[in-house]
Amino acid sequence: MTRKPRVVDVPRLHLVRTRSAAVDLSAFPDFLIAGPQRTGTTWIFRNLIAHPHLFLPGTKEIYYFSTLGKPDHAKYRFDFLEDYLALFDESLKERIKKSYDALRRCGAVYHPKWYGEATATYATLKEEAVADIALLNPRIKIVLMLRDPVERTWSHAKKEIIRRLEPGQRAAEDDFIRFFQQAGQVRRSAMLEVVSKWRSHLPYDQIYLGDYAFLSSDPRGFLDDLCRFLAAPLPRRFESPHLRATINPTTKEPLPPALLVWLKEHLSDDIKGSESLLRDFDSRWRQNHATAAQRSN
Repeated sequence: MTRKPRVVDVPRLHLVRTRSAAVDLSAFPDFLIAGPQRTGTTWIFRNLIAHPHLFLPGTKEIYYFSTLGKPDHAKYRFDFLEDYLALFDESLKERIKKSYDALRRCGAVYHPKWYGEATATYATLKEEAVADIALLNPRIKIVLMLRDPVERTWSHAKKEIIRRLEPGQRAAEDDFIRFFQQAGQVRRSAMLEVVSKWRSHLPYDQIYLGDYAFLSSDPRGFLDDLCRFLAAPLPRRFESPHLRATINPTTKEPLPPALLVWLKEHLSDDIKGSESLLRDFDSRWRQNHATAAQRSN
C-alpha cells in the first residue's frame, strides 16, 4: 500500500531536525516497540514483521530517537528526519516477497495498514525526544514491556558480561555490582518513571504495558492481545517460526545467592513500582481497550 502523502508544516521541535519547514509525515511510525532491553522486544519484532497488515523495517534497533543530537554516537545514522522516514519505503521486490510470505503463512494478502519500528532503548528516551515524537504523531502507539526488575537486570548482565567472557573465565562479584549501578541500568529498572514520562505526552489508550510473564507463558495469547491494541488483529491462521522460539537467549547461569540478595535490596522500590504499574495499567488500559473494541463491533 502506498501511503497518501501528508505534507505538513513541522511544529517547533526540541531535538529532531528537518531539512525543510514542510515534511511529508505520512511515513512517520504509527507505533514504536520501545523496550526496555531484555524484555522480549526482539521476539515481538520477529513476529510482528510477519503480520500481513503491519510494516516494520527489516532491521531492529534503528536508534534514531536515541541518538538525536549525538553525531559522535556509535549508532548515529540520520542527520535529518527525512532520512529516517526513508526506512519506511518498500521496493517492489520487497513487496512481492512479503506478499508471497503472507499468503503462504497466513492465507492473507500483504497489505500494511500500520507502520512501526522496534528499538529497545526508546523506553528511556530523553523527555525532549518523547515530546518530539508526540508532536510529530499525537496518535502514535507505544509498546513498553514490564519484566521483573531482578530478572531483567540479571539477563542484561549475562548478555553484557558473562557472554563476553573467554572460556574458563569468571567475572567477579564487583563487576556485576558495578554493572547493576550503571546509570543506564538504573533508568531501565525505574519503570514508574519511564511510564510517567510517556504518559505526560500520550494518553493511556496509546500505551501498551506488556507483561513479560504473559509473553513467556502464552506467546500466542500475548501476540493476540498486542495486535488488538495495534488495531491489527492477528489472522486466525498465523504461522511464524518465531512464535514459540526463544529469541536472543543468554546463558543459563543462575543468579548467585549473594547477588540476588543485593539486587533485591538495590531494586526494592522498582520491584514495588513494577507490581503496582501492572495492576494499575491493566485496569486502566484494558477498560479503554474493551470499550474501543465494543465501538468497532
